[in-house]
Order: sequence, then structure tokens, then C-alpha cells
Amino acid sequence: MTPLLLTLTAFAADPAPPEVRRQFREMQLADGRTLQAEILATRAEGMAIAVPQGEIVLSYELLQDMKPIEESAYQAQPPWVSVVAVPTEHRSQITELLDAVPSLVVWTAEGTVGQPAGPLDLAEAELAALRGCGTNAPCVRGAFGQGAQGVWVVTLVPAAEGFVLEGSLSGVDTQNTASVEAPTDQAVWVALHHVLGLEPPKAAPPIRAAAASRRARGGSGGGLGFAPVPGLPALAAGDPGRFGLALAVALPATAAWVAVVGTHAQSAPEHIGLGAAGFYAITVLTNQAFAAGDGAARRPR
Repeated sequence: MTPLLLTLTAFAADPAPPEVRRQFREMQLADGRTLQAEILATRAEGMAIAVPQGEIVLSYELLQDMKPIEESAYQAQPPWVSVVAVPTEHRSQITELLDAVPSLVVWTAEGTVGQPAGPLDLAEAELAALRGCGTNAPCVRGAFGQGAQGVWVVTLVPAAEGFVLEGSLSGVDTQNTASVEAPTDQAVWVALHHVLGLEPPKAAPPIRAAAASRRARGGSGGGLGFAPVPGLPALAAGDPGRFGLALAVALPATAAWVAVVGTHAQSAPEHIGLGAAGFYAITVLTNQAFAAGDGAARRPR
């Protein structure tokens, strides 16, 4: 059956409009995968679907067959499994961000990250292979190439600027890559979705434990909250949005303060001194207010 006929058949089997009845399908793909998904829309470039981990735009050429399923079957499907083999300096960031993806069990050579895997434990032979491979990407992919259906192997290759993340799905012919030039949480969050075959997420990246610890010490990065640079803690935490907000607040407020001081200062040195003091006070207050987000809650699994 052609992809076009598959699409038409899918909607003919469930004639109610999407706003009245949600449509769920089990899809057989040409690369060997089976997805249980909710149909969101049909587009020129492919079918937009939702899986528990996020959204996918599925090329029509990948579709081989699909059939209706109940929402209960969609909700009951097991999580995806990922295995992370990346250098130590990137491991904490990558594993914490992956652990925030819904319905995804994250493994490293040391064990699971976050919630226990339960029935999705890796076999001892697979763990031994993972420990033996270290961060050797071809070795890790080879260890999970057979008998580990549905395991996403996430590896990292250094580049001249930043690094390249790789995502390979064991047992099928699926591999994705994403370049990261500056490893902010936002950039890595988007790249991880790409290597898992997901669309860029609408939600901002979660606030990781390291960033939360810095905020608890009073501003991101310990003393950065008291540095005379507006938005520096947010920039250090990899949050360009709050960095921009901090600048948008601090700079106009400082300009207004300097203008007010100028009408009352008795001399140029007094004007400069009061202006500098006001700038520092405004900057510290702004840095404390915009050091990081409000603790984005982890989405339920």
C-alpha cells in the first residue's frame, strides 16, 4: 500500500474530526521501527505525530503500514531506552537533560539515571560491553547492534567548535546527528531531541541540578550574582532568554537613575559616584531576580 493510500485509509477508518476524537495508530516503518502514536496533522513534508517522548514529523516514504489502536494501548506502551557513552566533561549535562525527556529510561555504564529502569534493565553482557567500550562510539553502537531492539545509543564526537551528538537506534537502520557549537543547555536540549528523531521541543530545557545548586548559593556560579555585569548568572547557566531580560531591565533602569542623579548632584565626581553606585545596585538586584528560571517541573513519565 502506498504512503498516500495509507494516510487516506487512516483517516477514513476514523472519520470523526480530530477536535472531536483523537486518532491513535500503530505504524510499521520502512527502517524496522514500530511506533504507537497519535496523529496530529498531515503536512506536505510528512505526517505530524505525537509519541510520549515528543513530536515527530514522519516522512510518508517511511510508512509501510498502520492500523487503528485504542488510546489505552498508546498510554500503556513501554518507555524508550537510551544508552549514553560520552566524555566525562559532558556526561552530567547530557544525562540530566535526557532524563527530563518523558518516558525515556537513561543508562550509563554506572547504571540508570533518575528513575529506576524496572523491567527495562540491560543484560549484564550489555552493561559489560558498555563499560568496556568507554566513549568509543563505533564500539558502543556495535555492542547494541544485535539483540537490543529499540535502544537509542547516544554518543559524542569532538569537533573543531563544540561537538557532534549522534543517536543510533539499535537493530534498525536509523542514525541521526546534531552539531553543538556552544554547549548551552538550550542548544544541547534541542540537539538531543534531534538525535532521538524528535522535533525541537516547545518547552525550555529543565533547570539542571548544577544550576539549581548555584542558585541556592546566591546567584548562579556562586559570586556571579554580585558581578557588575547585568545578566551574567543567567548567561553562565546557559539561559540566553533571561540574560536578555536582565539587560532589558538593568540598562534602562540605570539610564533613568543616572538622569535623576544628574539633576541633584552638586559636582561631576558626585554625579559619577552616585551613578556607578546605582548601576551596581540595579545590576545585583537584576542578577538575583534573573539568575535562572523558576525551577521547571519535570514532566510526568
